[in-house]
Amino acid sequence: SGVDKADVKVNLGSIMKIIEEGGTFSGEDLKGLTLDEVIGAVFGHEIEHTTNENVNEKDPEKPAHEISAEIIKETKDQKDENEKK
Repeated sequence: SGVDKADVKVNLGSIMKIIEEGGTFSGEDLKGLTLDEVIGAVFGHEIEHTTNENVNEKDPEKPAHEISAEIIKETKDQKDENEKK
């Protein structure tokens, strides 16, 4: 079975609380990321849940966490590269 339509919702209050408490998302430290960057990682995670592959996963959180962790890592790498310029 596939996905015909999906609504993606994120809880901004929960995201802000994780940031304020210096927490992690998908096993990645959020230190140094802006609110917008964290929201991007969360949306990437949630969008993964809407893919046909994810709908048929036994553990749909695993690939979603892999996506958001990769977004966080790439965002940090990009910021590091920009700081070197």
